[in-house]
Amino acid sequence: MSEGRHGGVRLLVGLMLLGVTLAGLSAPCAVRAQEPPRAEVHVVQPGETLYRIARNNGLTVDELKRLNGLTSNHIEVGQRLIIRPAPPPPGAAAAEAPPAPTPSDPARAEPPAPPPAETATPPADDGGEARPEPPAFGRYVVRPGDTYLTIAARYGLPSDSLWLLNDRSTAPLEPGQEVRLPARFATVTYRVRRGDTLARIARAYGTSIAAIRRLNDLRGDQIRVDQVLQVPVGEPPPVQDDAGLPPVAARGAVTIYPDTFAGRLMANGEPYDPERYTVSHPSLPLGTLVYLTHPATGRSTLAEVTDRGPLDAAFIMDVSAAVARHLRLKEGDRVQVRVLGR
Repeated sequence: MSEGRHGGVRLLVGLMLLGVTLAGLSAPCAVRAQEPPRAEVHVVQPGETLYRIARNNGLTVDELKRLNGLTSNHIEVGQRLIIRPAPPPPGAAAAEAPPAPTPSDPARAEPPAPPPAETATPPADDGGEARPEPPAFGRYVVRPGDTYLTIAARYGLPSDSLWLLNDRSTAPLEPGQEVRLPARFATVTYRVRRGDTLARIARAYGTSIAAIRRLNDLRGDQIRVDQVLQVPVGEPPPVQDDAGLPPVAARGAVTIYPDTFAGRLMANGEPYDPERYTVSHPSLPLGTLVYLTHPATGRSTLAEVTDRGPLDAAFIMDVSAAVARHLRLKEGDRVQVRVLGR
């Protein structure tokens, strides 16, 4: 009897241990079954720019750069960019949120947040208005045919200043793209209220009636309630025409980097990328910005001197595949070169 009783106990203990083991094995499976949410990623394709990728995914360029920790507009084919961050796991937001105050604890109650302001506060009377803090940069919306050079000439700026303000990007501008301007060209959005006049608005923002008219294509002084105006903060320099481009420094035939050169080091220590707007030159300092025009097609582009060359004295420079494609160049075509500086 004693031996049978001990055998039953051993059987019971064995079954209990088996149950604990199976439970331990099943727990990781349950954890693994819940896949963590993943970020949505875009792989850069040939010819794409940050602006185009951001626009196609409902983002601004700044948002896309912030998501990916980028400090410039340069991207490479095959690069993976986050366009939608991974959503927080279910319940994470609720776990991190502080407990809501109760009526019995009025000291912890938070005042309601004020609604966001859409536009600048209008002037209340004829004097004593506080001028708003101007934005860090002005903004210009690109129109068809615009380049950094023509925009700079129109605003009376140094020829390479916009290039420096916009992360030294040499990619062609696209209609609708925003370009940074110096702070003196900054504007605020103002919604007209009852009793406003152009003179009162101009006085409140330290600008002139003529500047507001010019910026909003107004022919007279008539404005209407709820009309939205762009108002310069201070009087910007007068907008110029497209004259004042630097003189042509050279004319001559160019050669296109061969496809086999991709990835090889250039004189500036960086690998050659066919999709970047780069050129070689025998003497211009590395980093110099040049403006190339192909007279046969009427097309122009910016490019950066990144290499020494060409080897054949019959040509004045090598150009990248991206430059050749934009200008619609063939091997040996002639271009005009304007030097903008560094």
